[in-house]
Amino acid sequence: MTIKDILSDFGGGDKTEDRPRKTLREETERQLEARVEKMNRCFEEKILPVVRAVERDLQGFGLWHKIHVGQTTSMQTGKQNIGEVEFYFFPEKFGTTYHRQRLLDASYKAFLRASGDHRSVTFALRFPQRLPQQVTFDEESYPIEEIDKKQVEAFLERFVKGALEAYQSDRLML
Repeated sequence: MTIKDILSDFGGGDKTEDRPRKTLREETERQLEARVEKMNRCFEEKILPVVRAVERDLQGFGLWHKIHVGQTTSMQTGKQNIGEVEFYFFPEKFGTTYHRQRLLDASYKAFLRASGDHRSVTFALRFPQRLPQQVTFDEESYPIEEIDKKQVEAFLERFVKGALEAYQSDRLML
């Protein structure tokens, strides 16, 4: 048997398996698209309204914050889908000369992110502390079906309270 025969046998096998692979790929794309849309609805209907309410409260108290909404574009429909929300909280106002990246590094962060398979959302908290210098990180993951507005509200409340406590404990140590 020559290399040419081996390669022709190898190339011929693809034609018979090409059809099932194509239908399997299309079915997988449809399922993934449905999960992405379900995730987008979860963010739009359950998560973002609570995030915006907390944002209004922080604005009312004059506290600094930044919200980043990460979006992706659907390959089939071209629709924008939300995949993550990053919430940065700054208990103290910094001068305009303060470097932006250092400001983000010093901020307290809450992340609400879709998992890679779009079946669950990860809620993560990150609290950097100046003294002793360390980062506290807490992460939980929930299936989309279990997420409700009360759960998101409790998470963000825990985030703001934890950030204020961490900030106040840092100030006492200085």
